[in-house]
Amino acid sequence: MTGAKKNAPQGSARSRRNGVTPTAAAGSSTAQSQPPRAPRKARKSPRAAAAPRASKSKRDAAPSHTWSTGQMAIAAAIVLVLLPVATVGGFALLPGKGDGRSVELEWPSAADPAEAARRLHAAGLVRSEFLERIYLRLAGNVRSIEPGTHLLQDDMSPRTLLRRLLRVAGGATVRVTIPEGFNKFDVARRVADKGVCSSRALLAETTDPALLRDLRLPGPDVEGYLFPATYEFARNAAPNKVIRRMVAEADRRYATVFDKNADAFAELRQSFGWTRQEVISLASIVEKEAAVDDERPVIASVFLNRLRDRDFRPEGRLQSDPTAVYGCLLHPALTPTCDQVGRGATGPMVRDPLNPYSTYAHAGLPPGPISNPSVRSVEAVLRPANTKFYYFVATGNGRHTFSETYQEHREAIPKPPDSRE
Repeated sequence: MTGAKKNAPQGSARSRRNGVTPTAAAGSSTAQSQPPRAPRKARKSPRAAAAPRASKSKRDAAPSHTWSTGQMAIAAAIVLVLLPVATVGGFALLPGKGDGRSVELEWPSAADPAEAARRLHAAGLVRSEFLERIYLRLAGNVRSIEPGTHLLQDDMSPRTLLRRLLRVAGGATVRVTIPEGFNKFDVARRVADKGVCSSRALLAETTDPALLRDLRLPGPDVEGYLFPATYEFARNAAPNKVIRRMVAEADRRYATVFDKNADAFAELRQSFGWTRQEVISLASIVEKEAAVDDERPVIASVFLNRLRDRDFRPEGRLQSDPTAVYGCLLHPALTPTCDQVGRGATGPMVRDPLNPYSTYAHAGLPPGPISNPSVRSVEAVLRPANTKFYYFVATGNGRHTFSETYQEHREAIPKPPDSRE
């Protein structure tokens, strides 16, 4: 061997005391004659000397990734797609800028997203026509909206607006109570106030010939068959569906009454040739005149006595103020006597022959019902009280004084506090 091992283990203590290293003891004469050389230091190249030694953590770190042009383009495209979607999604849930005011909106038969967005923005129902157009395009069902009048609120989000316009099943509903004696004008105002449908649209449907034929109603409109009850209606419901629901309830309730009083109905049919329509018409007058239940059969007897007695003068005249008032509501332009209908019946109004509903000016029943009567008023016509009364006058607290003669009637009329006789 030409040199000692750099890292040879030291000899035992006995070997050191004898002055012999472990290598020499193994029989190497060179080891005894030459001391071991110091190990050479490795030369460093100038480049290696100039570069600092990397730490362990940096040596172990993963190399950085450089995005290619194609990858950057794909990422940009994804951002361009997702950012508008997120923006439109947030816009769809943003409440409208109004305070809940009702807005009637006429919807065309074929509105695309652009036209729909324009109409909604022009009505003050959405904040941005541009975002609304994108939202409606993404929704994809704007062409399914029924044409006609829609009743909306200006504080609804675009998402809620679209659901209301589509009349999605399971949406928001509202309870609506229709009191006994309401006419169709009262009903239209009530459902509009509750956000169910447009009053104007509902009134237009009440005289639609196709709807009347479908419902098998004999009169000129649905008056008398919008049954007074409490209903659960969807908001922005189709007006014809509101009418159908109420008429169906009337058919059900009235059928029970007529079946129960079939013999009485047969007697009226024989005496006057009446159908169900005429019974409902007289019941609607009783409903407007009566305020307490026990007087309904008595008031019905007064009107039937006038129709039966050929000696009553003026012959066959029911002389009911509410009939003339209803005629003015129905046809306000027929005569100038209707110009103060909001203040109640007046003498000229009730005697005006131009008013076809006036039972002062025309004999017999009016052309149709003047209100929507309760079951109790229908029963009162079918089962009137047995009286000889021909007159009645209100005396306060919803009650009336009934008389057999005109003289008794005049004496029963309350006198003004300052009258002198």
